[in-house]
Amino acid sequence: MIIRNELKPRFVGERFERQTLPLEFAADLKALQDLIQIIAKWHFINDHKGTRKRGPRHLSSLMEMHIVGIDPGSAIPVLGVFADQPELDFDNLFSRSVTTFLSVVENIGKNESWELPLGFPQDAIKLFEPFGKSLYDSERIEFAVTSDVPIIKYDVKVRNKILAKVAPDRLERRTLRGKIVEIDLDANTFQLRTYDSKVTGRISDGFHRKLIDVFSSERRLVIDIEGICIHNSKDRALRLEKLDRMDIVNTEVMRDRLDQISSLRPTWLMGLGRDRDGLLRDFWDAWESFVLHNLPQPNLFPIDDDGIEVEWTAGDEHVSLELALTDLKGRLIYFNDNTSELRESPVNLTFEEAWEDINKAAGEIMLRFHS
Repeated sequence: MIIRNELKPRFVGERFERQTLPLEFAADLKALQDLIQIIAKWHFINDHKGTRKRGPRHLSSLMEMHIVGIDPGSAIPVLGVFADQPELDFDNLFSRSVTTFLSVVENIGKNESWELPLGFPQDAIKLFEPFGKSLYDSERIEFAVTSDVPIIKYDVKVRNKILAKVAPDRLERRTLRGKIVEIDLDANTFQLRTYDSKVTGRISDGFHRKLIDVFSSERRLVIDIEGICIHNSKDRALRLEKLDRMDIVNTEVMRDRLDQISSLRPTWLMGLGRDRDGLLRDFWDAWESFVLHNLPQPNLFPIDDDGIEVEWTAGDEHVSLELALTDLKGRLIYFNDNTSELRESPVNLTFEEAWEDINKAAGEIMLRFHS
């Protein structure tokens, strides 16, 4: 028996940096295998219209995937398909099925309005619920088709787009960031104000004192909580059913520096600049909500045209954000002192995707510096 085909999904995120996969992802990989097999049956029946109404017997066992290794670079499980009957020529069928799966993922990821291929099997759609269920918001799975084709990414957002059509309200493990604005001990609930909504949560055992301490602090602390949420079809958290983890986000140094900048007179720069207090408040609300709490505190500088510069430095590498406070638009810049490499891209912080780019860029230079 020999390996006839291979699929190499790359898992990207902090949990996979040691080139290992948590055991919970066994269910995700099983769902990926089942997706490919169902799509393969669909192709087979379409190829034999008029002669076959069912897929070939034992197709699932003939296209069964096995983890045969882990490739270098993050966590890349090598999924091998064994074939002890190569004369049946399932190679092409497997390849087409993978291509169809990836084209669906790519189409959904790129477009807000999307449609599945005509006749796409409903059983395959349902399997997007377990596939990717173990991913955190900051993680993704990448598929590299060929060296000249862009990488196709599958993450929580793509999965949620699909599930919005399958399961309008569903249970999900998610991380939410915000401030506690109310605790009701009689009802055993609390309210978390996030960047764009309020979420009511059930107080799980062991968290009563922690939540009360955070709520009672003089400065309303920002927290990250992880647990099981009910989400609607628009991916908005409706209610936190189970609280599993709570971390206080360290924002004090950044807040103090913003207070200093806010206190600058409007004429601080040769008569330029305006009152920044309201503009900085908008920036701060977004910063608290989206920047990863495990990143070190950056340097912060006022710049002209009512802007600020945020900069992380790690050895010879720098990631900086030059931002106009009036519209939260600017540039994300990478520079290497040693090689003089310079990269920059536009950002608009009114979109959550921009914060993901910032977190990734700053996190990567910190990881390289400490590795």
